[in-house]
Amino acid sequence: MEGSVLDSYNIPNKSKVNKKHVQDFHPIKLLGEGAYGKVLLVKEKTNGKLFAMKQMCKAEILIMSDEVVEKENTLRSPKMKQVERTFSERNILKEIEHPNIVKFFYSFHDLNKLYLVLQFIPGGELFYHLNKLSKFSETVASFYTLEISLAIHFLHNKGIVYRDLKPENCLLNEKGHLILTDFGLSKSVSDEKLYSYCGTPEYAAPELLSSENTGYSKSVDWYSVGCVLYDMLTSKPPYEGTNPVLILQKINKDPKKLWPSFPHYLSSDMKDFLSGLLNRDPLKRWDVDRLWDERYATKEEKSKHKKKKKGKSDTKTSYYKQHNIFRTLNWDKLSKAEYQNSTFGPIVPIITDLNLAENFDEEFTNRNLNDIINTEVGNNASMGKQNMDHELLFQGFSYDAGTSFLDRYMM
Repeated sequence: MEGSVLDSYNIPNKSKVNKKHVQDFHPIKLLGEGAYGKVLLVKEKTNGKLFAMKQMCKAEILIMSDEVVEKENTLRSPKMKQVERTFSERNILKEIEHPNIVKFFYSFHDLNKLYLVLQFIPGGELFYHLNKLSKFSETVASFYTLEISLAIHFLHNKGIVYRDLKPENCLLNEKGHLILTDFGLSKSVSDEKLYSYCGTPEYAAPELLSSENTGYSKSVDWYSVGCVLYDMLTSKPPYEGTNPVLILQKINKDPKKLWPSFPHYLSSDMKDFLSGLLNRDPLKRWDVDRLWDERYATKEEKSKHKKKKKGKSDTKTSYYKQHNIFRTLNWDKLSKAEYQNSTFGPIVPIITDLNLAENFDEEFTNRNLNDIINTEVGNNASMGKQNMDHELLFQGFSYDAGTSFLDRYMM
């Protein structure tokens, strides 16, 4: 079940919570901007530590309550369900710790906004480096696919579907290892189907885009892994279009083709790997979570696996971690934080000054923060009374990760 905001109405013991405020941080650069808010590079005034601060406007969140939400049997209002989805990102982040997932330190709110204070990942978006290099070699793409896969498999084991995998949500740290960020569309589930449309169409599975709305499972994340890998190798996603309908038409254009065409320069191993992930039929798509690692399969599972391999099928039945594209990589070592902290990835970002955020898009980092802040002050003043009426909806949003966690990961 998705983490409920109702559980959060039990306000923590104030003596145990070090409540932060936006005034505790000095804004340095704008790192990014989306439909729901902004991400800023900020410095904590008391200790000079750098963080990424995600700011979300409460008014925008409440407006979104008019949009389609998850199909579920509930008497809760659309507004309450939308607030729950907002709490979900905070609730998911505070429960997970993985070397390839961004760390979450604080959350708090004021009259107008919600704030998430996160680990600053200075290497910038994978998308930024992909644009600079045009495309990656198979060796580099396989390395980052491995690290993405570690994060996605970890989330699935925790009962979390990510739902928004794309190069913009994959960051590189100072050593060139990949960090997954932005859990705004993630959802905690058991085995039930999901129904809401969300994500970025170019990287979304066809069953998620379909107007038939028959539902989808965590398999959509593995389809998106295939899309990101395809993008790394070719500099574009497998299907492009101006809207979801057009992309879905391209996916289903040829009934006999279950996956996209692959460039001639890709190796047979890479084409084989991509065909398993990008199978448009979710029932035939590579069941990665089940076929994750041959070493931990039972004798019964291996026996069934051998029988399936003998017959011809469009369904991929090989084990994921043992695929040949990963033959030069050590999964066991790369899955450990200590190893990642002491080694470098294939692309090491150039960082001369952390305060410059030089691996982020200049479209954002060159923006004048004073202009942004002054505009927001004017907007906030006009919405203040309305937001006071909704203040109780966001009660319990504040969070502090604790001293030991902060000491391990603060930059």
